[in-house]
Amino acid sequence: MRVGLRSHFHRRQTGSGVQLVARWIGKVVTEGLPGCCQRLTVVDHPGCATGCTSARLQVSRRVVQAVVTLADVARMSATSRSTASRALKGDPRISEETADRVRLVAKALGYRPNVAARTLATGRSGIFGLIVPSSLMDDVYGAQLVSAVTTAAGEHDGGVMLWLSHDRPSRAIRETVSNGIIDGLVVSILAQNEPWIDELLDSGLPCVLIGRHSSRTDTSYAAIDNITATRALMEHLRDQGYMRVATIRGPIGNTDAEERHSVFIEAMGGADQIDANLVAVGDFSYESGYDAAAALLRHGPDCIVAGNDPMAMGALAALRAAGLRIPEDIGVSGWDDVRDANRIDVRLTTVHHDMAAVGREAVEILLKQMGGVQGPIRRTVPASLVIRESTLRTSGNEKEAKA
Repeated sequence: MRVGLRSHFHRRQTGSGVQLVARWIGKVVTEGLPGCCQRLTVVDHPGCATGCTSARLQVSRRVVQAVVTLADVARMSATSRSTASRALKGDPRISEETADRVRLVAKALGYRPNVAARTLATGRSGIFGLIVPSSLMDDVYGAQLVSAVTTAAGEHDGGVMLWLSHDRPSRAIRETVSNGIIDGLVVSILAQNEPWIDELLDSGLPCVLIGRHSSRTDTSYAAIDNITATRALMEHLRDQGYMRVATIRGPIGNTDAEERHSVFIEAMGGADQIDANLVAVGDFSYESGYDAAAALLRHGPDCIVAGNDPMAMGALAALRAAGLRIPEDIGVSGWDDVRDANRIDVRLTTVHHDMAAVGREAVEILLKQMGGVQGPIRRTVPASLVIRESTLRTSGNEKEAKA
């Protein structure tokens, strides 16, 4: 492995071998090689008569292993251990010159932070667990959720260990939770109905849900404001003159799906005013949206409200297959504002929410819990209605209405 360094090095023969003399902005520092690295050499610049050049450190991967310590990095970069640590964490108090020097030396030596040592020293590993259903990884929402939480953790110098839930967690996962390898858990509400999720919530480990729990009131969560945004959507449909509105709601028991459906019922005048033939249940997938829309068409709806964008896109495909025009013959709306919602031939009216903000709130809640804050901590992230052509019956420009 060769790593370019923006500095000058001399090779100096000594009785015990080769030492490096590094010139950093006029300051000469002489350091011996770390005990873990006996094959660190300097590659001279070709054609240099003096042997003093902008050189490269050449390190054998076979001898530079995990035994490289922060102390080695500090010694070779002529800093204290605490300064080297801050530099590697991007602390703004460390000058750019010093930070560059520390990072270059760390890279040359193959330094990797020792998680076990950090855990012993601070009581924290810097690693958060993220539990999502395996089925969610086939959905755009799943990718957004993973990206949001990992990005937020990274802003606090943390990492994320991803677990896909199937039936019960493996023994290794349970031991990971109980042995203090992770500092806290972020759990998707789509996985909350698994019995073992309750075990984790009761384990004493800091834990936050993405979304509200369907039955428990003692949990912390970061959630989207489903209520306000759904009301804005239903008001828009009423303004457009839709009278026979059908819905493809999300799974029974899913908190987001339940909240959105409760507002749908409210907007339609109550449960006793709704034609049961105009209510279908999907599983948030494109296929379930297609099948549900095909069945709903037999009952003559003039608009279909889907619980998320993949189901709305499946509904659009079913409506086209039936020869219907959108929105002239029937309107369609979705939820989530995934990337493709604005790229399909009929641009989709939907609800936009900031998943990155949800991830940040979830990680902030974990940090508060780790800091000793007691009781459930709850954060709600606003959502906004995005009006596009799939529901626009009357003249008017597409717009984003803040809910």
